[in-house]
Formats: sequence, C-alpha cells, structure tokens
Amino acid sequence: MTVWGALGIGVSLGIGAGVTPGPLIGLVITETLRKGWRAGVSVALAPLAGDVFVIACCLILLAQLPSIVFAMLSVGGGLYVLFLGWETLQTLPTTTVPTAAHAEHVLHSFRGD
Repeated sequence: MTVWGALGIGVSLGIGAGVTPGPLIGLVITETLRKGWRAGVSVALAPLAGDVFVIACCLILLAQLPSIVFAMLSVGGGLYVLFLGWETLQTLPTTTVPTAAHAEHVLHSFRGD
C-alpha cells in the first residue's frame, strides 16, 4: 500500500468518525450557538491539535518495532476475536412471553406517561 492510499484510508475513516453523533459534536454545536462560529471551530480543532503528538509518537514507535511484533499482534487480536465469539455463543438467549401487562407498560413508556 502506498503512502497516499494509507492517507486516503485514514482521512476517510477520520471523516466518518468525525461526523458521527457524539459528545464532541454536541460540544461543538453548544459552543457555536453560545459563543459563535469561531469558538465552535476552536473546539472542533482541539482534538486534532492534541492527536498530532500522539500520532507522531505512535509512528516513531511502530517504525522501530521488528515485523515479528506485528505478526504477534495480529495473532493475538485474532485469538481475542475468537474468544469474544466463543463467549457470545456461550450465552443462552432468554425468551419472554409478552403479556397484557407488558404491552400496557410498553404503551405507557412510548406515550411518556
């Protein structure tokens, strides 16, 4: 994979994560409405400023590691995913039989009573 390909993947994942609703988007909207668009832009760019240092440190560290470490991380991650799958299969599904009282409770919850 070329550097441009990796950069494209990173940017597309970053944009996807950036527009996903969450606490940061809520904070940006709140600051924009309270203090104006400049404050909103400042809040939106704050994680970028902080993440540059972390990303640089990670890249420097990863460049120094031997390739066997990446293979071990891949195997370890795969084993962890298999463990999570096994744990999921071990849980027994619970079945509930809806009753009239349950339906009434759902109706009240839906209406906000």
